[in-house]
Amino acid sequence: MLNRRYNVLTEDGLAALLAEPGIDPGLSSAWAEFGEDCQRFFPSPDWYHVAGMGVTEYRTTPDSPPAVSHLSDLLRITAMLRSLQRCVGFGRLLAKLLDSGSFESTIYEIEVGCQLLSHSRTDELEIEPIVETRSGPKRPDYGWKLRGFSLPLYVECKRYSPRHLSISAEATKLGRRLEKEYSALDPWPSGWRVDVVLKNGIHNGSPERCEALMRALHVRVGKEGPREVSLLDNEVQVSFVPRSKDRQIIRPGVQSLYLKAGPTPTRVGTENAYLLLYVSFARQVRSVVRRQIEDACKQFSPEATGIVALSAPHLADVEQTVNQLLARSSLSNLAGVLVFSEDGGHLITGTRPRIAALSDY
Repeated sequence: MLNRRYNVLTEDGLAALLAEPGIDPGLSSAWAEFGEDCQRFFPSPDWYHVAGMGVTEYRTTPDSPPAVSHLSDLLRITAMLRSLQRCVGFGRLLAKLLDSGSFESTIYEIEVGCQLLSHSRTDELEIEPIVETRSGPKRPDYGWKLRGFSLPLYVECKRYSPRHLSISAEATKLGRRLEKEYSALDPWPSGWRVDVVLKNGIHNGSPERCEALMRALHVRVGKEGPREVSLLDNEVQVSFVPRSKDRQIIRPGVQSLYLKAGPTPTRVGTENAYLLLYVSFARQVRSVVRRQIEDACKQFSPEATGIVALSAPHLADVEQTVNQLLARSSLSNLAGVLVFSEDGGHLITGTRPRIAALSDY
């Protein structure tokens, strides 16, 4: 049904989409409430030729990367834009939505703007105000004025996602190598699992060290029989453990499980895996976050009180790096980092007192 398209700007098209199995039952009332404004904020007709399940997409030009969303999400964003439309500079935000290539980052800016606007102390929120910096005029994402707060605040939005890292593709490639090595060393005792853990990411030589440790582990298990044992080579650890033993993973990282398919369905879990690969990408995260925050600070004047609104999967992924950056004298215009994650919103100010009053965020 995903290949079928419904023109929701017509009564028949909307009715047909709403009759699709699995469609959000709240879509009808959301369209009735926000549909008119949605067409104003997202004017391209492409958005309203909706595939089954409500999936929709838009391209600035035929060669542009697509902005993919769901009709219910467009209506949710429309509700947020309604709140922001009273802000100075709202037209600049709408103009950015026309660029399909930056759609996801613009949506994040909208979400951050609504968070700032809803703060109990917010007096005024300006979208992309002009700020004079050493390299010329810049436009941070927001100028944020707070009641009872004398310093002007400027907010720049940055998103960190595992998609910014190449580690997943590298881990997949390494996993295939280790699968072949494991199979070449068969037989292994049944009911046991080989865990391969790279504590500091994948470097040149990491695959060879993993394979060498697996071969050494196989020899040791062959001599001593099945028992828990771990071998370590620098940052690479290869262990032999019962499949019933779960592995506590320290974030951030990516874990892959390898199972042998049989005639009956098998639950995907460590208890059924013969091989587990875990690759930490803490080092890569530090590099990406450091680069994003340093880039954000270029949007602030040297005398500014700047805040970076950073999106991250988990606070623990970025907290240490953020505190290290806040301690750098070269980033004196950075007053704090507002981290939005699955753990909620957290303002990190380090030892800088200028916006400590906002710690109730």
